[in-house]
Amino acid sequence: HEEGMDMTHPRVDIAGALSGITGMEFPLYNAAIAVMMDLFGEAHWYGRLLNLIMASFGIWFFFRLIRAHADERTAFLAAMILLGSLWFSMSRKIIPDIFSCSLMFIGIERSLGFITGRLGKPWLLIGAALCTLAVLMKLSVGCWMILIPLSYFLTGTDRSHWWTFQVVQGVFLISVL
Repeated sequence: HEEGMDMTHPRVDIAGALSGITGMEFPLYNAAIAVMMDLFGEAHWYGRLLNLIMASFGIWFFFRLIRAHADERTAFLAAMILLGSLWFSMSRKIIPDIFSCSLMFIGIERSLGFITGRLGKPWLLIGAALCTLAVLMKLSVGCWMILIPLSYFLTGTDRSHWWTFQVVQGVFLISVL
């Protein structure tokens, strides 16, 4: 916020006399906080608010993801277990972990919607982009992407959509390298 946001040269404010430019995760979350500070003035709680909003969407899409492959009661209980875990505690902190995990849940749910034919072609690109952004923000959430290749074995999977998604997601993931 103080020095402008350059997404290709993320900065940290603990570098002392150095430039602050450091190799780190893609600063989408940090940029969103900086935009809020530009719009509404400086305050420490913007990051917490953004994280809570994104965590709420993440829980909803996690619920939808489970509900698509199990009954509603199972999906509800799974969402409650996730809420009762570190999810609740971590979603109140100004760190990108839950933000990126929420993006991943949204991306996977939308991607599987395309793969099963439930959602149209725009979700091919949107799902791949959300999953890629999530991995760029926090590399460790990439482990959730195993759900997409495993979807090949689900009933209702459109094999041509599955292969199309794998190619598009592969191209998008090149940016992670």
